[in-house]
Amino acid sequence: MYKILILPETYRDIEEIFDYTVENWSYNQAVKYVALIDDCISDITQEKLIGKNYIHSSRDYKTIKTGRHIIFYRFQDKICIVVRILHEKMDFDNNL
Repeated sequence: MYKILILPETYRDIEEIFDYTVENWSYNQAVKYVALIDDCISDITQEKLIGKNYIHSSRDYKTIKTGRHIIFYRFQDKICIVVRILHEKMDFDNNL
């Protein structure tokens, strides 16, 4: 099992996802959706082999889809670094 590091940008992503979901659906749906994201992050810290490879600039990331969002992460030593959580329709290269 890997330790987890969630970057400040990732916390902002989660806040924006939560706020958007509350505004467009409901508070309860936002809580459920963020819990789904949280569960997915827990899964990737336990199994390094899940996810797809994504190369951006000089960085190699792994990605995994949860709902309509893509979680970008990478491993460094025994730490899983969650870099961003972006909507599937966003331009990933310009937002990483």
